[in-house]
Amino acid sequence: MSPEWIAAIAAIWAAVATTWAALATSMAVIATRKAPVDAAQIAASLQDASERRRQKVWIFATVMQNRSFLAEVDCVKALNLIDAVFSDVPEVRNAWANLYAALNDKRNFPPTGGALPVIDDRRALLLSEMAKDLGLAENFRPDDLARVYLPTALLTEMEVRGMQQKLNHELLSGQLASSKLPPKSS
Repeated sequence: MSPEWIAAIAAIWAAVATTWAALATSMAVIATRKAPVDAAQIAASLQDASERRRQKVWIFATVMQNRSFLAEVDCVKALNLIDAVFSDVPEVRNAWANLYAALNDKRNFPPTGGALPVIDDRRALLLSEMAKDLGLAENFRPDDLARVYLPTALLTEMEVRGMQQKLNHELLSGQLASSKLPPKSS
């Protein structure tokens, strides 16, 4: 092989090496520019996940602490957020849909007062599904989710509040006022 051929082959290899070096430099520049954007996206994703978990824990804790009376304002707010916050957990959404259906079925609330056990069962299932999603299921026994402490004094206060609301509604709607008025004399 002549020295010209060796010089030509060396020049080709030098050109290939220079091209690869240029590509590597370009990739390094792109990576350097893209790294902060990727890091910011990862940080935002982690923050979103952290916020979503915080919301899930708040909903679970709120429903858990109000399981004796789901109509408390904070509990209603929490229940209404389930579909949005647990959108990625079909088991929770299905359990909520079943509880919602039971809560809106008048047959589950007899005129004698109280609610039928179907409400308690579906509430416990909802809490159980939320606990599973949060990784807390192993910390609870089935009776933990069903057990409710409701002192008589608090129950009486809730009943009085309910009677006051009913009376106010009747007064405002004119039902009570018109039934208590004596007939007009001419």
